[in-house]
Amino acid sequence: MAESRLVPSNLTAWPRIRDLVPDYKLIIYHLWATANNDAGCWLIDTAAFSAGISLREPALLDALAEFKRRELIDYDSETGEVFIVDWFRWHKFQTAPRQGLLSAALKKIASDRLRERVENIAKTVTAPANQFPATAKTPCTAFPEKTDTCKPKQNKRNEYIRGFESAGDLALESSNQAFQAAKKKDPTAAQRGAEKFEIREIRAAQAAQAGRA
Repeated sequence: MAESRLVPSNLTAWPRIRDLVPDYKLIIYHLWATANNDAGCWLIDTAAFSAGISLREPALLDALAEFKRRELIDYDSETGEVFIVDWFRWHKFQTAPRQGLLSAALKKIASDRLRERVENIAKTVTAPANQFPATAKTPCTAFPEKTDTCKPKQNKRNEYIRGFESAGDLALESSNQAFQAAKKKDPTAAQRGAEKFEIREIRAAQAAQAGRA
């Protein structure tokens, strides 16, 4: 069972839900949030479920009947399984790994009627598995250095870095020349100047490090 589930943020504003009594709104929200099957169809323990939201079990059964009437869920009283009709509007299975999860979930449905209904709905929102070849190239991501499609941007970035490094080398060489010239005139003053310069460099490096953090 997943540790979390996607619940539509406007769930209680749906026309089929907004005029329900508060207890029923709590139940339908709890159904979405606690579904333990990736296909949105699972065996519901009515006693445990009702206890989890502090309601009596008969009240839960009445709510399930009303939800079925409003086409919010489908319920098989023989197997005790419930299916959230709008599940696939928010839970997509457009990748090979997701399709694998869906296939495994469908096999767990005991009700033939519900399984057929879930499969029919799932086919309308699931891409064929052959659209996901194992050798497919990974698109450009947040880590451009790992993808071919981002090489031009990465090369340009490297050019900028090399330019900054070159400028830094020239500045350092110029500073060294100035230091050597000052050292010949006044060694003590030159040493004090070098120490101040070193302190400034350390502080600048610390500030840059803090900014990256």
